[in-house]
This record gives sequence, C-alpha cells and structure tokens, in this order.
Amino acid sequence: MDLPREVRLSLRPTLLFFTAYSLNTTAHELAHALMAYSLGIRSTLFHFYVNPEFTGPQAGERVLVAVAGPLFSLVFGLVCWLVYKKTRFESSKLSWLYLAILGISIFLGNLFSIPSGGDFGTAAVILNVTPSVRLSISIVSLGLICVFLYSMGQELVKWAPHGFSRTTAMVHM
Repeated sequence: MDLPREVRLSLRPTLLFFTAYSLNTTAHELAHALMAYSLGIRSTLFHFYVNPEFTGPQAGERVLVAVAGPLFSLVFGLVCWLVYKKTRFESSKLSWLYLAILGISIFLGNLFSIPSGGDFGTAAVILNVTPSVRLSISIVSLGLICVFLYSMGQELVKWAPHGFSRTTAMVHM
C-alpha cells in the first residue's frame, strides 16, 4: 500500500516526537526513582509516575526526590540541544531537537505548575513557599515558556518540507 506524500512526510516527525516524548518522560520519572533509591527510599516506577515509599516526615528527602525529575529534564534537554547544534548527521538532528525541546519544556512546565501541583509545587508546599512567591514563579515561567516555544517553533519550521506554507509547516512539525 503506497501512502500519499503528505502522510509519508508527516509520519517521520510524528514518530520522532512521540518517541522523544516517551524517552523524556521515562527519564524524568527514572530520575525521581534514582534519587529515592540513592536516599535509601523504596519506590515503584511507572511511565508517568513514581511512588516513593516515604516512611516518615523527611522533608529534605521529599524535596530532593520531587525536584530530581525536572532538574534532570532541564539538564537532559540542554545536553540534547548541544548535541543538536554540534552534530553533523542530518538524519539524527530532528530527533535531538525534539529531545531538547521536550526536556526543557518539562522543566518549564513544572515551574509553571508550581502554584497548583507538579514536582516543584510539591517541593514548594514542603518548604512552605508562600502562595504569592509561587504565583510569581509561575508568571515568570509562563513568559519563559512562551519565549522558548516561539524560538523552538522558528527552529522546527526549518525542518518542514519545502513548499509548505507557514501554517502547514507548523501543523506538520
């Protein structure tokens, strides 16, 4: 069965995006689990969730486990960005770009969700960070997310097939 050209062109970026997303979320959750393990805390690792078995009110350990995931995502995203910029292998560059975008986005998304939950929200509650400070962090991170995703959109559009309009390229990528 021969697929239409538009479907063939859309398939590769879609598969790369979801593969990068799965790798990022799994690594993020693994970072939580490894931090818990390094602190001697048993945990169960799921794809989108880690269930650490805290035995008492260890605030410092709870904070470390909570922030390990987003901090790993940030570092992972930055490393992938550097690889993307340095690699000469065109066939793998889009994969590195998606990995970078998603890693950094997971970090920024956790910052944005600090007033209502998420990993940084958990740490903020444990550390008794005031709601006004959490809201301020969320507002600043919203601005960072907008700037970051706009600039990454400019980078991604370069990967769209030639002849696509800006709108089609945006939807495609």
